[in-house]
Amino acid sequence: MTPLTSDDILNRKLPTTRFREGYGQDEVDEFLDEVIAAMRSLEHELASAKAQVARLERANARLRGRRGQLRERDMRLRIWPEPGVQVICPHESPVLRCSWHLP
Repeated sequence: MTPLTSDDILNRKLPTTRFREGYGQDEVDEFLDEVIAAMRSLEHELASAKAQVARLERANARLRGRRGQLRERDMRLRIWPEPGVQVICPHESPVLRCSWHLP
């Protein structure tokens, strides 16, 4: 079944009956069945998309929290390197190295 579009609904021409004004009940029922099927499909797709957005937002929140933890750790390491680790001081030449040791 081809998905129903808003243009399909807009352009749908239903035949009129011969003995009275109006549309044939069977044709209207068939068309409404198509509309209902299309709307249900869209509702399902929307629910799935909302669930995926919620999952991604939770994952994003976890990653942002982890990023904050890593930034904090990175700053601590930049300020207080582990004992015995040699750090190149930015104001010294590349050949000279200074060693920072925690008290």
